[in-house]
Amino acid sequence: MITIDEKSLKRAEALFKSFPNALPKAISRAMNRAVQSARTAGVKQVRSEYIVKAKDVNGTIKVTKASPSSLVSKITSRGRSKPLIEFKVSPNKAPSGKPKRPVTVKVKKSGGGIIEGAFLARGKKGVSVFRRISKSAYPIKQLQGPSVPQMLGNKKVIKVMEKRGAEQLQTRFEHEVDATLGGVLK
Repeated sequence: MITIDEKSLKRAEALFKSFPNALPKAISRAMNRAVQSARTAGVKQVRSEYIVKAKDVNGTIKVTKASPSSLVSKITSRGRSKPLIEFKVSPNKAPSGKPKRPVTVKVKKSGGGIIEGAFLARGKKGVSVFRRISKSAYPIKQLQGPSVPQMLGNKKVIKVMEKRGAEQLQTRFEHEVDATLGGVLK
């Protein structure tokens, strides 16, 4: 949760005493700018830690903006887990015969490794990474990686988003107060 510095808020309340409707407007504008900055910082942080495209991250995010009557803004992300083939997989093509080497997968930029018993095969939606569920040939299970909401829920990512959002909220709040007062006094 990100909040405005109490000292700045009290200063603004004193300045806006004659214009009580102007303060919520300034706060909501600052909040909306801060939530957009936090979102951008989150996407960048996810991309710096995971092997994922920006459009895949952005496609799951919804930003709820604040308004003067509702001083709440939030970022939510919804999405399913991503098939492992969407990350860095080697080999990346299904072999025509018996597999010659083990399947290695890299989901995070800092790690990766061999997945025991995994193999590549052509499925309903193209090539994917599978594993047998039992000792018999079938059934097989398609292996999944993390979802974008799980990536955004990483403690490191949340910390970066909160830090950027708090910095931006403070800066934009002071700017909006000055801009609003300049507009009201002119």
